[in-house]
Amino acid sequence: MNTDSKPLLNAGETRVLLTGDSLHDLQVKSVTVLNSTSKWFTVNRLSLNLDKTKVMKFDLNYVQNGSFHFFNKDKVIKEVTNTKFLGLETDKNMYWKNHTVHIFTKLSTACLAIRYMYNFSNIETIKII
Repeated sequence: MNTDSKPLLNAGETRVLLTGDSLHDLQVKSVTVLNSTSKWFTVNRLSLNLDKTKVMKFDLNYVQNGSFHFFNKDKVIKEVTNTKFLGLETDKNMYWKNHTVHIFTKLSTACLAIRYMYNFSNIETIKII
């Protein structure tokens, strides 16, 4: 790893954040970081599952500035447009719409369950729910 990359480790999941001045710069750094990450996994008797490995390029300026092709051992690493980390879902433009829709669905289900329970339970039982 180098100063332009930051590894984030969480319960069987590893993410690496890279920064760069250009798309080419990111592609060069990504190869270096993936190789060093793969070596670290090997030294620590872990394996890197390239089928589950994904890449997401954040576009904070909201302008498409070219495609990002990422390879490892002649295998294309799939680019995704959204990701979930520590329970928070975001997309490549740092919008939280997918997360908001997900939370809204869960809250709607909970509200419906409480509403149905209102007919069969007392208010103290519903407060526990």
